[in-house]
Amino acid sequence: MLEEIWRAIEQIEAVTNYPYPCDKKTGIYIRGEILQIITGACKIEFIHRKTGEKRRYEPKVYQSCMNPNQIEIKTLQISMLENTYLVIKNAYETSQIDIADLDIHIQPWEASIYKASCNPCVNCGKCSW
Repeated sequence: MLEEIWRAIEQIEAVTNYPYPCDKKTGIYIRGEILQIITGACKIEFIHRKTGEKRRYEPKVYQSCMNPNQIEIKTLQISMLENTYLVIKNAYETSQIDIADLDIHIQPWEASIYKASCNPCVNCGKCSW
């Protein structure tokens, strides 16, 4: 199962041209017993077979509000600990997941900038007010 995840991400990474720099060097790294994948091109979704509960993890695009030309992709980091455990970390959360009862879907992810909600206003200066 874990090798399938690795191969799917590797195929997507091979054809990806990043529009923005990534915060970490992307790639697949083996350190002893731990396989670590750092990607800015894939999103991964877990669906529990019994309950249907879904969890999705993806990289994030960060744009500085005070320097709008400063844009980077906050990568998704996947560490494979054992045959059935993953640790997934993105810019805002870290989760340990037992994948024994989960269906896993890996898809390409594209970085895009969208206007954030300004309600309530935090006086960031982005809109020139």
